[in-house]
Amino acid sequence: MPYDELERRVAERTAQLAEANERFEWVTKATSDGVYDWDLLHDTVYYSPRWKEMHGFQETEVLESAEGWSLRIHPEDRERVVGRLQDYLAGKYPEYWEEYRIRRNDGRVIWVLDRGVAQKNEQGRTVRMVGSETDITWRKEAEVTIRRRAHEFRTLADNVPALFSYIDRDQRYRFVNKRYEALFGRSAEEITEMSVRELLGPESYSEVKVQLDSAFSGKTVSHEVRLPMSKESDRWLSVQYVPDRNQEGTVVGLFILAADVTPLKLSEAALHDREEQLRDLSAKLLETQEDERRRLARDLHDDFSQRLAALTLDLRNLCHLASEPGALLASRLKTVGDATEQLTTDLLRVAHRLHPSILEHVGLEAACREHVEEFAAQTGLTVEVLVRDVPNNVPLKEATCLYRVLQESLGNVRKHASATNVLVRLLGTDRGVGLCVHDDGQGIDHTLAYRDRKGLGLTSMSERVLLLRGTFRLRTKPGEGTEVHAWVPLIDVKSDE
Repeated sequence: MPYDELERRVAERTAQLAEANERFEWVTKATSDGVYDWDLLHDTVYYSPRWKEMHGFQETEVLESAEGWSLRIHPEDRERVVGRLQDYLAGKYPEYWEEYRIRRNDGRVIWVLDRGVAQKNEQGRTVRMVGSETDITWRKEAEVTIRRRAHEFRTLADNVPALFSYIDRDQRYRFVNKRYEALFGRSAEEITEMSVRELLGPESYSEVKVQLDSAFSGKTVSHEVRLPMSKESDRWLSVQYVPDRNQEGTVVGLFILAADVTPLKLSEAALHDREEQLRDLSAKLLETQEDERRRLARDLHDDFSQRLAALTLDLRNLCHLASEPGALLASRLKTVGDATEQLTTDLLRVAHRLHPSILEHVGLEAACREHVEEFAAQTGLTVEVLVRDVPNNVPLKEATCLYRVLQESLGNVRKHASATNVLVRLLGTDRGVGLCVHDDGQGIDHTLAYRDRKGLGLTSMSERVLLLRGTFRLRTKPGEGTEVHAWVPLIDVKSDE
């Protein structure tokens, strides 16, 4: 081969090698990785400029051997990293990569990802190893931060006094706190493999499905759900679903916060039972009062009034007998007889007020009309009575309730209203009977209305009606009159045609 041709080829190869070295340098710069080339036969190592910069060396510094490199590895990682490298070089692993901490030349500790490939000679002996290192300190710090945040989140989630979880679009649990384990008797790992339907069961799931669908449509939803528990009494949860959206605004899951409100429900039930007991007791008390009124009215009418009537007759006879001998005695006896007769009349009126027997014998409508006529005669007010569809067979308890409301309402009109006209309406409906007493008087301050404790008073009227599961309403304004509305339900009672 001519000398010129050989020289040309050497020049070409040199140019190719220079181009390859330049390309290698640009690649290492572009990847931001430090590159090393370890000659195991002579224990010499080539380190790229980026590797030197990463480890805190100047580019012109004489670098350490492989042993010097190993001494800079963090003591807690050194045995693992060196052992893995030796096993790789011995052929025990198909590849080598490790993450570890290493002390830079300036003393600062960094994390690196070390990856290498070994080259063997014809005898199968490892003679060379080429690798790269990436500074992953930022990633490790981020992982530590993430782990810390995850620990803080888990600690917070496990210690909130509620059930906290997250479900995906398939309604499968991806996270649950410890409260789920306590309530459902399953581990968090078990629950995160289940769907909402599997955990709650078909019955409870049917109660929450509508709310879940609404939440996945993008709404924040709150509701209460009852969970039948197999080994204990039912549990009540107050649940809130909060949609989780991605960057495009699509709902990808739900955050679920559920508070166990079973104690509150039990307290409410107990309070309701106590209210029912109190209502029954009050009803019995009112019934006892009415029975006592009825007994007193009967005694006054059947005993005392009859005796007074007889006494009146005796006085009249004495007056007749004494008319001849002395007119003065006769006049005196006549006065006593008139007073006794008036006492008898007043006593009968009191008996009637205590218990209007007309309620039992003729019915609610007749009793109300009679009382209104008596009220109009006593006060001189114009009173109109409107009656429509009222059954004749209204039970005595309901009839007495409405009659007492009428008495008290007209009594208030007489005492306080300064009215001219009064309208009394007694109206039957498909489900009950209502009474309305309206006057055109001066009205009252609604905020002070229930402070009246005299007689039945407004509060007592309301309580009497509510004991029969009715409704009581007062409409009034100063200067605009007053309306009292009372309605009581009836069972199996129809109005007469």
